[in-house]
Amino acid sequence: MYRKIGIVFQPRVRNAAHWAAVVRQHLTGFGLEAWVADVASPPTPLEADLIISLGGDGTILAAARVAAPLGIPILAVNLGRLGFMTEFDPHQLLERLPDVLKGDGWVERRRMLSATLTRSGSAVRELLALNDVVMSRGSIARVIRVRVSVDGAYLTTYVGDGVIVATATGSTAYALAADGPILHPELSDILITPINPHLSFDRTLIVPGGAKIEMEAVADHQPFLVVDGQEHLPLEQGDLVCATLSPYTANLLRWQPRNYFYSSLLRRLRGRDSEL
Repeated sequence: MYRKIGIVFQPRVRNAAHWAAVVRQHLTGFGLEAWVADVASPPTPLEADLIISLGGDGTILAAARVAAPLGIPILAVNLGRLGFMTEFDPHQLLERLPDVLKGDGWVERRRMLSATLTRSGSAVRELLALNDVVMSRGSIARVIRVRVSVDGAYLTTYVGDGVIVATATGSTAYALAADGPILHPELSDILITPINPHLSFDRTLIVPGGAKIEMEAVADHQPFLVVDGQEHLPLEQGDLVCATLSPYTANLLRWQPRNYFYSSLLRRLRGRDSEL
């Protein structure tokens, strides 16, 4: 089923480069073509039938933003501590590799966000996120005001450290740390969660997947737009950010039972130390 496999790894994760080489050696032993790349520098054009992600959840986020538009599934291998979205550890991967190559397993499709940054009436950046799009105060410890509208109707102006617009996948990430609810990862709803709100609306609002969310930051210092915690874009006064569900999905290859999310939720949230 899979003829060409890409292996992306996070070099800051201990043993990631080692395991990337080991996995590639096994794949070539099966007569398959395989390439290896730092997740921050994937090849262009990206050519693969399957991507194996070696690292943690952050590695998956970066891989998903390039793989999703091409419909390439991702098999996530955990080398970190939490691994909320991962499927195997590297030893399990090597054991299951023949089954992987036969096309066994099932695909979990997770909705993503599209965000458009508009400046002076013109779209200047189009962005894709699996977890969240955040309008943030940046490094200066002073509040910002974020004016939010949903489907063209004014909602409120949040005062605080910023606002998180998150997918169901992102509900267990930054939004959870900001006291947001947990959603099943295959839901298409969108969360709007304030960060440390000060004398303003302080609850998460869940809106339907078809909603269009517009944000504008007002501050006397530099606010930022942060995508999946990995891309940081400085904002100017008057910048608008529009977030909607993307037509693309992150396609995660799974072997666990389809109800795995419930049985693993508390275990994942408690975290664990890597033994690798």
